[in-house]
Amino acid sequence: MSEQILYFKPERSTVVYKENINIEDIGTVFCQDPAITNAVEKISLFTFHKNMDGRQVITVLKVISLIKQEFPDVTVLALGDPEFIVFHKKPEPAPKKERTITIIKVILVSLVSLFGAAFTIMTYNNDVGVNEVFNQIYTLFTGEVPKKTTILHLGYALGLPVGLIYFFNHVAYHRLSDDPTPLETQMRIYERDVNDGVAISSGRNKKTLDVS
Repeated sequence: MSEQILYFKPERSTVVYKENINIEDIGTVFCQDPAITNAVEKISLFTFHKNMDGRQVITVLKVISLIKQEFPDVTVLALGDPEFIVFHKKPEPAPKKERTITIIKVILVSLVSLFGAAFTIMTYNNDVGVNEVFNQIYTLFTGEVPKKTTILHLGYALGLPVGLIYFFNHVAYHRLSDDPTPLETQMRIYERDVNDGVAISSGRNKKTLDVS
């Protein structure tokens, strides 16, 4: 019988909604022997208790040690990060309640974004004197002093939202391209920094689940 090699690749961070965590809940397992794959996926990894934090940092070495206890003759190759984070959350609320909460959150965030952006644009325009600049440009090219809104103001008013839509790559639920938006990119960077911070803090406080 040839030596069996098992590959394990954990997710950097995983959200679970149950207390008992198995290996299959936090990563991908592959072996040419399906029986070994299925058995390894069902190995119990960790159990969240009520008095615990809602997250746990676990090292890949801990996972490998548990696998080797069950299958000492299997060679385990780990791919990815040397440690990962499991976030435990309570089960989601009922669909109707969840939808209501989501709608309220969307409305609040939309209002804050709308008035925040409007205030920012108005203060910027006031600081740099956009209206005076447009009036001077209009007078320079036409020789007349504008007494009302000019085509420059109209172009600026239309170009601003068009530029924002193009920059953020979103129109409602539709994308202009498959590229990630700047907001999504910043969120991924923020998520990565949070995961790194949680892992470092857990290691310093000796809370990381590792081999003994």
